[in-house]
Amino acid sequence: MYTATYDMNGAQTLKPINDEVPKLIEKRTIVDLEEWPYPKEQLVPITEVVHDRLNVEVFRGCTRGCRFCQAGMITRPVRERSDEQVRTMIQSGLKRTGYDEVA
Repeated sequence: MYTATYDMNGAQTLKPINDEVPKLIEKRTIVDLEEWPYPKEQLVPITEVVHDRLNVEVFRGCTRGCRFCQAGMITRPVRERSDEQVRTMIQSGLKRTGYDEVA
């Protein structure tokens, strides 16, 4: 979709390969996690797992805004799931996977 070129300082430029893709890539943020469907089925890894438990995404983003942390700035704003949605995700996930622990 894009070709990358770099200058002497390592700065990157992305240029579209064809006219069907946008010239400017815009960040997309899911504002309301309540409207974003959480996967009903869990992927089964083909490698040995370290933590054999159900993972549940409770929120996205970070409230801290530390100057040294790029991830904390990029993942803003903070979006949280409701208590009810988290409970539903946990109950459904435990029933569908057979796990007995949640992370």
